[in-house]
Amino acid sequence: MIVHGDLKPENCFCEEPMEDESDDRPRVLVMGFGLARAYRRAFPEWRPELAEVFEPSTVFPVYMSPEQVAGEQPTVRSDIYALGVLMIHLLTGHRPRATGRRRRWSARAPPARTAPTRAS
Repeated sequence: MIVHGDLKPENCFCEEPMEDESDDRPRVLVMGFGLARAYRRAFPEWRPELAEVFEPSTVFPVYMSPEQVAGEQPTVRSDIYALGVLMIHLLTGHRPRATGRRRRWSARAPPARTAPTRAS
């Protein structure tokens, strides 16, 4: 499975059907897999200290998942998040607004994972 890692309107294209095709519906093509290939080739096993190599400026921040903003490697969930933002953009004609809350959230360190506690 390939994780795209940079889904945004600029990487989605609508293709009209060819005259000789039986299916006359337009198709959406996803382009811009360069970032996905670069991640896979450079970091087969991701380490958080390598997050600086792909600065957030290479990805449009509105479409970045919270884990990408925190500097983690994009996953399938990151692409699903970006697809959801794309759908909001398509359905409403507007991108979700960047808020100070998201900027504050992304500036914090990610929460530490702790083991669940047992009830006594």
